[in-house]
Formats: sequence, structure tokens, C-alpha cells
Amino acid sequence: MKWFPQSRISQILILIGFIYFFSAKGLVEISDTDYSIRTAKAIIEDQTLLIDTPDPAVVASSPRVVDGKIYSKYGVGLVIIFLPIVAVAKLVAFVTTLPEVYITGFLISFYNVPFAIGALIFLNKICILLGVTQAGANLVVILSAVGTFFWKYTVSDYSEVTQVFFLLGAIYFLFRGKDRDLYFASIMFSGLILMKLVNVLLWIPLALYLIFNKGL
Repeated sequence: MKWFPQSRISQILILIGFIYFFSAKGLVEISDTDYSIRTAKAIIEDQTLLIDTPDPAVVASSPRVVDGKIYSKYGVGLVIIFLPIVAVAKLVAFVTTLPEVYITGFLISFYNVPFAIGALIFLNKICILLGVTQAGANLVVILSAVGTFFWKYTVSDYSEVTQVFFLLGAIYFLFRGKDRDLYFASIMFSGLILMKLVNVLLWIPLALYLIFNKGL
């Protein structure tokens, strides 16, 4: 384990960050992301959650249509994350006269990177809490970061990596168990639910952990 000493975790994360940054596609790949982008734009431009429908089939299946527009069918987590990105894209487009849609897509393609680095930090800390040596925890981070689909999802506009960030954050604070950590875990889990409502099912194993290990 001499190749992964304790003092190198920050350097490892910086290197991984550069790998992610330079391998990002620079454009929006997932059609579902468009719903969240357009919702963020609607909030900034019109102070509404209503967005234009992409095609007539969506209108037919939409639970509510208002003046030919619908509410995005996805959670507000991504919308909250996209709000500052869309605002910056609009500013850059105004200053440079470049097409706003391309600038927005370019910036959105990098949004997962900071969440990925945060998730890897939590992963490293969780390994340490479980008794893994620092060198071993660093190795787990490296293998997870560049040897799994974690890399693929980080450099795309899928939301799974951001969800992993909130999940590992909740797990870390529950495992650490210091003062106020339960509040921090609750905040992280709330972020996870905001990203995708189905994650509320993960409340069950987390609650059982609290009951059997913390006596709550």
C-alpha cells in the first residue's frame, strides 16, 4: 500500500477532478435533463414552474395543462442546482452574444463533477470509520472513481452521481454519530429526496440503523 499514502488523498482527488473535467462531453446528453433546464429558465425568466410541452403526446398524458404548458414531471432538486448555472449561462450569452442554449448545455455537462468529488470524500471517510486503513481507503476511492461506471455518470448529465453524494453524506454523518450529525444526515437525506422522490424508500434501512445502533 506504499503507493497510496495518507498524505496523498487531496492530490488524488485533484487528479480525479481534472480527469472528470477534461472528459466531460460539453453538452446535454439526456433528454430528461431538458425538463429541469427549462423549469429553471421558466423560474428565472417568468417566475413560474410552467414549461412548454415538447410534443403533443406529452400534453395528452400530462395531469395538468395550463395555457398549453405543463409542470415538469421531475423533482425540484436538479432545478435548484441548475438555477445558478442557467443564470450564468444567460449572462455569458448576453456578454458574448453566443447562443444561450449551447452555453447552458456546456455548463450543465460539468455539474456532476463537484458532487462526484464530494461523494468520493464521503466514501473515503466512511471507509476510515469502518476501520479501513487510509491507504486502503485511498485505493477504494481510486478504483471507484476511474474503474467503475461512476466515471461515466459523472461526465454526463445523469443525476445518479449527485444522488450518491447526498446518500453517502447521510450515511457518513449517521456512522460518525457526533453532536448535530443527525441534523446533517437529515439535511443530506432531504437533498436526496429532492433529487428523486423514490429515494424515500432508503429511509427504512437508515431508520433501522438508528433504532438498532443508536437506541432511538
